[in-house]
Amino acid sequence: MDRQADLRFKDGKLSYNLAWILLTFGGIFGLHRFYMGKWLTGLMFLAATGAFLIGGIVFAAFFVAGGFIPVIILLIGYVYDFWTLNEQINLINAS
Repeated sequence: MDRQADLRFKDGKLSYNLAWILLTFGGIFGLHRFYMGKWLTGLMFLAATGAFLIGGIVFAAFFVAGGFIPVIILLIGYVYDFWTLNEQINLINAS
């Protein structure tokens, strides 16, 4: 299985291990996106987290969209990155 992964995923300028660590522990802030050079989506992750922390706490009792829609978007992006991180890094390393 390790040999198959070595053949499928190419080494390059980005480390798979570091990207996984950033996604796991700093993913809600978009740290893994910044590491991959995807600044726009990294800022979107950061903004969604900030909107939740500010809007979600202040307006959670009123169910205002400012608190919950960014959280839903953030969770969808977070799960997507968990499913596709190796392929994203492989694409960057291959270019």
